[in-house]
Amino acid sequence: MKKSNFITLAIFVILIIGAVIVIIANHSKPKDGDKINSLSDETVSSQQNDRVSSQQQENSEAESPQSSAEEPSVPKGEFTMSDALMIGDSRTVGISEYAQMDGVDFFCDVGMSSYNIDDKKISVSSVGSVTLNELLEKKQYGKIYIMLGINEIGYKLDTIVKRFTDLTKTIQQKQPDAIIFIEANLHVTKKRSDSDKVVNNEALNKFNTAISELANNQTIFYLDINTVFDDATGNLDAEKTRDNTHIYAKYYREWAEWIVNQSKQLLGYE
Repeated sequence: MKKSNFITLAIFVILIIGAVIVIIANHSKPKDGDKINSLSDETVSSQQNDRVSSQQQENSEAESPQSSAEEPSVPKGEFTMSDALMIGDSRTVGISEYAQMDGVDFFCDVGMSSYNIDDKKISVSSVGSVTLNELLEKKQYGKIYIMLGINEIGYKLDTIVKRFTDLTKTIQQKQPDAIIFIEANLHVTKKRSDSDKVVNNEALNKFNTAISELANNQTIFYLDINTVFDDATGNLDAEKTRDNTHIYAKYYREWAEWIVNQSKQLLGYE
């Protein structure tokens, strides 16, 4: 082969090799399209994270009103007892006769208990002579006060608590919009408590404690009048009673005012 031809061939080979190297180099560089796709993925990821954060925030904001809704709201309007019903025994009879609670309905009788309440027919103002079931079906109340127990003391504690609980549930079913106030049984004096093997303050306290547990402070509240009429030893003040069991007539007005004030506080009126 001539020398000139060899040189020409060598140059041609070198050019081919150079072209191949350039092509490979250009192919290995990242293309603009690849950069855009990469940025787009990052942007999508960022947008997805933003959407997740936004959704979490919305969910959190949506939960806040629900939590606040569970909190008791301040009642609107003025407090009234004109929508109240008081159920009870001789102590409630005393309130009805001496406390001057205008507008309040009373379903009460001397000797009333959770054992005989269904059989009682009581004359209720503006309604007539009715049983408790008839009364609860004829008229709707906003507040219902229950004070029973002293006439049941002597039976098994579990039994009388169950009867009281069942009565409360029945009232709730018939009056679903009413707030129920369970009232503690008034104590007796130390003299009677120490001498009476059945009706004594130890037994009354056990019953009062048991029924107080029915209160949920939303639809059922517990009122303990003994904080007002007890003496320093935790018995009914002997100076406020004639028979060691019932307070003097002049104190029923104080009792009624206490019930009203306690009800206002518990319901958020003050």
